[in-house]
Amino acid sequence: MCEKKGLNLPPKNEELKREEKESMQGESLTLRLHFRDGEECMEEIAVKSSTEVGFVKLQVAGLKGVSAKYIKLFHNGKEMINPMSLCDHVGVSPPTADLDVYICKRDT
Repeated sequence: MCEKKGLNLPPKNEELKREEKESMQGESLTLRLHFRDGEECMEEIAVKSSTEVGFVKLQVAGLKGVSAKYIKLFHNGKEMINPMSLCDHVGVSPPTADLDVYICKRDT
């Protein structure tokens, strides 16, 4: 007779569902945004490590009153790529990350 082989998964329960959801969303991450456009100020925002770079640009755009297309984010001297999540960039990990923010052109 053949034995049944393979992976046996535990039954899902509410705690497992919650842990799975948290894992997919990422850990809490505080971004220290260092504005390098002449103001030389710093602001902090709280996000999840799985947050996309484009979403962070939208948040910065709201803070500064500019279009997100004019914002460039850098971590350790390397530009962060839009469709990627923060955690996809080497060195960006909870609890905090320092980003340099450049606003290339202001809306008129």
